[in-house]
Amino acid sequence: MNSLLSSGKSHLLAAAIGVGTALLALALRYPASSVPMTTATILLFCVVLAYVQSSHENIKLLREQLARQELVFVDFGLKFDEVNFISVWVANLGTSSFLVTEIEVRTQERSTSQRSQVNIVVPAGKLQSKIPFNDCIFDTLHADAFVHFDISLRCRGLAENHQTRWKGFTVQRRPRRQLEDGFTGLWGVACPKCSRFDFMGMRTESLPDLDSAWRRQAQLENDLQATCPHHHSALLMPTESAIKQLVGVR
Repeated sequence: MNSLLSSGKSHLLAAAIGVGTALLALALRYPASSVPMTTATILLFCVVLAYVQSSHENIKLLREQLARQELVFVDFGLKFDEVNFISVWVANLGTSSFLVTEIEVRTQERSTSQRSQVNIVVPAGKLQSKIPFNDCIFDTLHADAFVHFDISLRCRGLAENHQTRWKGFTVQRRPRRQLEDGFTGLWGVACPKCSRFDFMGMRTESLPDLDSAWRRQAQLENDLQATCPHHHSALLMPTESAIKQLVGVR
């Protein structure tokens, strides 16, 4: 982009020199006439105005580029470390460093987020793979086998404070501890009308976070209530799959 602007300004300068040279020759050949000088003044004014406007656009683009370089561009996820504890990895996809200040966590049972401070710097273009994650929040949950939760990071950059999108995960506690991206396992639901909940689970594929999962659950519960006692819905996991999920973790 800068090379194109520089090329455009060079053309304007060449045009100004050419116009000035031609009109100077006319003025020397016809010294008694004021037309060449007047025309030269007007044309040179137009060329200079175009040059100034081109320079202004160049400066504007440069400022936008510098401002963009100061923004926070981040990707993140979870993983098990060497001692089977959960840790957060953060990739800085931008061109300036930023500070990860807090990790927010929500669970299927608790929509109110819990925050933990970390204050770790992630340099530009680098991956920070061992940011501690406090999973004690899971110890007080009623969920037995599958814990559905999502996390969001709060970051501080040179030009902005940034909160990432929420990203969903699942921890399976039994028979062995596993960590999955997205929501897997049994997401149990109950009919609001008759309170039946046995072997009924919600489809959770393609749900990025808990907000979308809660919206789907509300829609599913409306379907169950409307079709009670038969309980039909396209959002309902097949009974066979639900039974396998329950049996597989015992």
